[in-house]
Amino acid sequence: MSSPRGSARPQQHTVLPGGRRNRAAGPRQDAHGRFREEIAALPGPARRIENPVPDRSVPSRPPGRPTGSVRFDTEVRLRRHAAVRASRGRTPCAP
Repeated sequence: MSSPRGSARPQQHTVLPGGRRNRAAGPRQDAHGRFREEIAALPGPARRIENPVPDRSVPSRPPGRPTGSVRFDTEVRLRRHAAVRASRGRTPCAP
């Protein structure tokens, strides 16, 4: 992450380095205070959003069978590899 310019503050910072908190969690009241400060620091139009609605998450479909082009490309590569090994006197399965 690059250093902020001028009076800008970075929007992201490391919270769980190595999967562990870098400090103890503070009291909830402190978090609410920081939240109010951050909201107050937003530009006017952003503070006037009355009912923000987060984007709806859409789970990805599980990977299925490879598409025809992926399958075709993979088979071509495997045939070329087998042909190269055969030209060197090796069977396709030999190390």
